[in-house]
Amino acid sequence: IAAAIAESLKPRHQGSSSQLKELESLIINGINDSTSKFSTLGASLQFDCSSWGLAVSVNSSPPVSIKSEEIGSAFVDIYMDSNTVSPTLVESCVKTWSGEKAVALASSLLGQTEVIDETLDESDVFE
Repeated sequence: IAAAIAESLKPRHQGSSSQLKELESLIINGINDSTSKFSTLGASLQFDCSSWGLAVSVNSSPPVSIKSEEIGSAFVDIYMDSNTVSPTLVESCVKTWSGEKAVALASSLLGQTEVIDETLDESDVFE
């Protein structure tokens, strides 16, 4: 899993190749350290992308992170660029978020986001 994710990131990632190796290690270590078997039904990998980087959590463990705008952006691009691994996801997102109700919701949330952005900084998200 870790190698496949790193391989998908490689052509999209503009940062240091050491960040890809670090991500692989975080995933592998997270799986190995997981209190429940990763191969069981319901096991999970969670990736949180932001302009600050990428945070990884395995089976709801506390997240570990790589501070790098490049890796966070590249991870999003796996799913959203023109060479997406999931064209149906892109289609679903466009369909879901381009309707009138979605636009109204986004507009209403925009003011809330501005307030949140002012009160959060990098230390609030990454350890």
